[in-house]
Amino acid sequence: MSWLMPAFGFFVGYFTDWLALRMIFRPVEPRRFLGVFGWQGLFHKRRDEVAADYGNLLATEILTPRNIVEAMLTGSQSDKLFNMIDNAVQRAVDSEMCLAKPLVVATLGGKRYQELKRGAAHIHPATLSRGQPRGRGLHHGGPRHAGNGDQQDEADDDARVRGPAPPGVQTGRMEANTHRRHHR
Repeated sequence: MSWLMPAFGFFVGYFTDWLALRMIFRPVEPRRFLGVFGWQGLFHKRRDEVAADYGNLLATEILTPRNIVEAMLTGSQSDKLFNMIDNAVQRAVDSEMCLAKPLVVATLGGKRYQELKRGAAHIHPATLSRGQPRGRGLHHGGPRHAGNGDQQDEADDDARVRGPAPPGVQTGRMEANTHRRHHR
């Protein structure tokens, strides 16, 4: 008799699980039983509501612009993206230099010209904050609005993306500070 309770528990548990799953998913289309009682699987009855909720969840929590950009910049294929950007910028620099290139190469030297070209094209992931591009147009997840007092932050962000200035060249911040000191 010690097996009766576990066997009865197994049977009741199996039957109620089977019945619950049938009630949730069957029938797919509404049916009438005995001409009076109508029934449709609860999941299928609310499928439009469920689809809207899942779509909203995907759009607001999973496939957000921030998550997509972060995946592009820090994901397993991000090195390919950065290589594509580097190559595109280097090609653009070459095409824009066209006639001036020999003069620039003669002035700077071929090695220095190549270094500057690679530096202009290179975006290092360390310049990005939590996968968020920092620079023109984006700040804390959204576009900048004119007149919000963040010009210096934008200049700092741009300088971070560009990298250090060549020796002897002043940055915008130094010029602004020098200008303020002389005009007080």
